[in-house]
Amino acid sequence: FFRLGATCCPSPPPSPSSSPALEPYSAESAIERADYAVADVETTGLGRSDLVIQLAIGMFDKDGRALGFYNRLWKLPPNRSVPRRAIEVHKITNSMLKESGQDTQAELYTARSIFNRLVERKVPIVFHNASFDLRLLNQTADQFDVGWNLSETDCVCTMRSLRGPAGIISEKTGRIKNPGNEELYRLFFKKRPDLGNLHDALTDVKVTSQVYFYAVRRNLI
Repeated sequence: FFRLGATCCPSPPPSPSSSPALEPYSAESAIERADYAVADVETTGLGRSDLVIQLAIGMFDKDGRALGFYNRLWKLPPNRSVPRRAIEVHKITNSMLKESGQDTQAELYTARSIFNRLVERKVPIVFHNASFDLRLLNQTADQFDVGWNLSETDCVCTMRSLRGPAGIISEKTGRIKNPGNEELYRLFFKKRPDLGNLHDALTDVKVTSQVYFYAVRRNLI
């Protein structure tokens, strides 16, 4: 049984210094040059009626270098608001969505075109918790009447893929558990992530990218 914590950890790939917008239809865009992509969402909650309020997608080359990002706040329907308990986690307030949120239906079409092109190119699309993020994207697409076809079979889930290799034991059950994103980063790099505020979708994309890059280099995924 291979324990990752016993291995020597190299420095993570360089962090991006800027967040250039993605151009879904440009032959020179990050989407056309990416070797893998990472996505993450922030939401109003965990339930079956909750919605995505932030989506970030990062494009990375074979050396783990960032090529470009999509990062947008999405407006909620007029009758919806972000609950306090969710704001405490990701710090996205209702006033932020009012001031900076984008038209969600339009952004869903943009995100769909990005994901569809990545699938066409057979580029790995990485999430930390793919089943949750994809469920919330589907729920949001349904709310705004946008057809959505990205599925778990199109994606890589670092939480599930690295559960066994990481071997992190739950204090409650004494059994191997699904690892958190920060837990994987700490295990691999022996320090806390210093890429920004965790539970911001863009920061979480950067953390997941470095976890995935490390794992791929060691044939763990």
